[in-house]
Amino acid sequence: MPTFDLGGRTAVITGATGAIGSAVARTLVESGAKVALIARNRRRLERLCARFPEEAETLVCSADVSSAYDLVEARDKVLEELGAPDLVVTAAGVRRAANFDEAIPADWRRMLATNLRGTLQTVQTFSPDVLAAGERGDRADIVMLSSAPARERQHAYSVFSSLGASLGQFSKHLRAEYGLRGVRVHYFDSIYTGGSFFTQCNLGSNRATSDHHDVIQGPLPELESIAIDTAHVAEEVGFAASLPAHVNMASATILPLEGN
Repeated sequence: MPTFDLGGRTAVITGATGAIGSAVARTLVESGAKVALIARNRRRLERLCARFPEEAETLVCSADVSSAYDLVEARDKVLEELGAPDLVVTAAGVRRAANFDEAIPADWRRMLATNLRGTLQTVQTFSPDVLAAGERGDRADIVMLSSAPARERQHAYSVFSSLGASLGQFSKHLRAEYGLRGVRVHYFDSIYTGGSFFTQCNLGSNRATSDHHDVIQGPLPELESIAIDTAHVAEEVGFAASLPAHVNMASATILPLEGN
C-alpha cells in the first residue's frame, strides 16, 4: 500500500471500524497523520488501534454520529489529546435493502440518522477546526465517502440510494461555500468494494433492477475477481489529502476494470 505525505496533519474518521473506515485509518496512520477513530463499539476501536505501530498517534472515541452530543464530546477529546483536526473523513453508514412497499420505517430512520444526519452533524461539529486550517493557508479537507447506487435504478435500494444522492449534492454546495475559505471538500463513491455489493453501474448498466435479497448477502460471483479492495478507496483518500493546498480532487467514482 502506498503512503502519502501527511506528517503534521490531524485526522478524524467516523465509521472507523467499518471495512472502508479502517482501511482509511490504516493509510492515514502509515502516512504519518495523527488519527482520531470514531465509532460506536469501543472494543472494536481498541482492536483496530492494536494493529497499528506502537509509535502511531491515535485516539479512540466511542461515539454515535447520530448523536450531536456524542460528536461534541468526541471533538472536545480530540482537541485535548491530538489537537485541532484539519482532515475529516465521514465513513459511517448503514445499508438496509427492501422493496419500498415492504420496507420497515425504522430502517429508513436508521439510515437517515446515520448516513445523512450523521454526516451533516459530523461536518458541522468539526468544521470550525478545518476552516481555521484553511484560512491559515494549510491543507484542510473534508472527505465524504458513500456508495454509488444513486446513479442506477435498483429496487430494494430506493431510500439508501436517495440518501447517497443527497450527500453528493450536499458536497457540491459545501464545496462552493467552504472553497472560498480554503477548505477542500471531496465526495468519493465506490462501485464495488471488497465483498460488499454497491452497484453494477457500467458492468451491466442496462439492467434496471437487482436481486437484492441474494446480492446483499455477499459479492456478485461474476465480479468477485475484479472487486475493488477497500485499500484502493483508502488510497484515493490519502492521495486527495496529500495534494498541495490549492489543488482539490473534488469528486471521484471508484470502479473496477476487468483485467486489473
